[in-house]
Amino acid sequence: MVRRKRSRETKFVTTAVVDDEAAITVPVGRFDITSEDAARNLAHRLLTPGRRWPVVVVTIANGAPEPYADVRALVEDLRGLAEVVVMPTSDVSWAFSSQMPPQTQVYGGAARVYPIDHGWVTAPRAAPLRFAYSERECERVTDQLVGDAMAAAVAAGLYQPQMATSSRPLVTGTVVGVVGSRALIRLDDGAMASLWEELTGFEVPLSRLVTQGQRLRGRVDPETRRLDLEVTDEPPNHPTLPDTYVPGSAVLAEVGEVATSSLTLRLTPGLDVVAPAADVTGNDLDSLGALFTIGDVVVARLTGVAPPRLSLLDVDDDEPTLPAPSILAAGPPWLAPPEPPEVVLSDQVTAPDLTSPAVDQPHPAVWAATPPDRPAPVEPAPARRGPTPFDVLSKRAAGITPDADLAVSTPARGPASTPDLAPELAAARAQISDLKRRLDSASGAALELSGLRQHAEQLEHDLDAAERNERAYRDKYRQADRRRQKLESEAKALAARDTIEDDPLAWFTDPVDALRLSVTQAWARRIPAGEKDRWPLRPWVAGEAFADSLANLGAVSWRKLAEVVADVAVADPARLSAREHHELRQTEGGGSPAVTREDGAVCYRVALQRNTPSARRLHYWRRGDYIELSRVVLHDDTAP
Repeated sequence: MVRRKRSRETKFVTTAVVDDEAAITVPVGRFDITSEDAARNLAHRLLTPGRRWPVVVVTIANGAPEPYADVRALVEDLRGLAEVVVMPTSDVSWAFSSQMPPQTQVYGGAARVYPIDHGWVTAPRAAPLRFAYSERECERVTDQLVGDAMAAAVAAGLYQPQMATSSRPLVTGTVVGVVGSRALIRLDDGAMASLWEELTGFEVPLSRLVTQGQRLRGRVDPETRRLDLEVTDEPPNHPTLPDTYVPGSAVLAEVGEVATSSLTLRLTPGLDVVAPAADVTGNDLDSLGALFTIGDVVVARLTGVAPPRLSLLDVDDDEPTLPAPSILAAGPPWLAPPEPPEVVLSDQVTAPDLTSPAVDQPHPAVWAATPPDRPAPVEPAPARRGPTPFDVLSKRAAGITPDADLAVSTPARGPASTPDLAPELAAARAQISDLKRRLDSASGAALELSGLRQHAEQLEHDLDAAERNERAYRDKYRQADRRRQKLESEAKALAARDTIEDDPLAWFTDPVDALRLSVTQAWARRIPAGEKDRWPLRPWVAGEAFADSLANLGAVSWRKLAEVVADVAVADPARLSAREHHELRQTEGGGSPAVTREDGAVCYRVALQRNTPSARRLHYWRRGDYIELSRVVLHDDTAP
């Protein structure tokens, strides 16, 4: 097993300063649980309120000589912050599990950090179970446990740099590299120190806090060579935005909270902006919870700065964004632009092939009776036995004289008589049969455990792929939604431009002159080029009451009025019949004559609206090719 190299020896006690009046002595070193009583006592201690420090419980997988996690690294990194306990997977771990609430146990090579806050008793996710299935996962599971334990130590008040390190001198240094959750710092005196992500005091990955070449200031623990940051510029109560952040800029934000009707976006730690759903998506059917998860990095439009306002509408996928602010002076942007989504297709989980002799697979009954993270217990191998009658017989048959201790354990027989060996042979056969049964049971359990581990690894792989796919599909949907919003915006702009072209009231003082232009545009737009000679736009005039009646248009658009007047001037019967065109009659009777003027002009009526209360109608006079617009009236108004 590859282990991290450490240059110092582990001590056995340490003291963590919590305040000026009290100190906590956290046990340091590896503590092995070797009996069922000790396991039950550990469970009782974890469940008893008043515990002052986190406890890391690491189990040894069945058949493995040591835990897959690096226990020595845990002991050294967590000195003064957490207790490290090691427990085998056997009757000892079952005794521990029997005392623990459901889903809070640990066994089979897994590990768990138990915080002092007992919220994990009813919410096991507060103390996540960390799995490891082989030695190659040592570094991963060790880093996870260190992170969990340090977070629990901070929550327990065991780590307070300003109080615990105030007696150490301030030092400065330069970051020479960042690897994972650790940064290597060369101090000005040439010595080296490290910065731990979990103890920076900022809930962001270390790569978003410091970068190579950055200058840092802090105090160094002389034993661990850990640098505790000294932040000289305390963040203000109301963090401000960089000067480059102006309205209209595209900026990065982190999703801090997802609600039904709003999204909380974090521009910088301590500066949250609540964006209502209407500023997030243009689709009322969208669920914000399906589109976003806490921690997502999104591109938003800054629509205001005092106070800050953000919108996710009309943001192009490839639009350049302003760099996010730095948390520390000269540090990297605290947010990186989201990467383009990429769907990772993983093989579907299939049931183990129980017929293939080339792969160790568990018996089907194991899948039904044993949860994936709890391997079936392996029956202990029989204790080393002494010589049996079968051994004696075998040696005698070979002409070998039994040694002294074998002879002592063999019943004495008279030298002159032929011994009756039937009972000894029967006992030997029974013992051989029992040994074979035990061996088969142990081998089967080993195969079952191997299959369970393979299945658990496959499940974790599939879960990771499913989570990546979910994020990718969510990102793709958001990108498609932004494209839809952009197209809708462009369509609205075109419609607005058309409205301006068709509504030239702002260009004329006389509305009749404006209508004349709009009617010409409607005719040009609606009559195909090849038919304009057949259906020319005939001249028309407005009567004395027409201009005043335009105030009675109601919901009728200017464009609709121009189209109806154009149809009247063209006098295409097909177009007019579609608009309920007919003569205005003197009475409601079907045989009533049409309303006629003294000059012989006939009054006609054409619909501007249909199927609405108080629908508007247009009355006009026609005599040959002469057309005079009379009035815009309500449906019940039958006066010319």
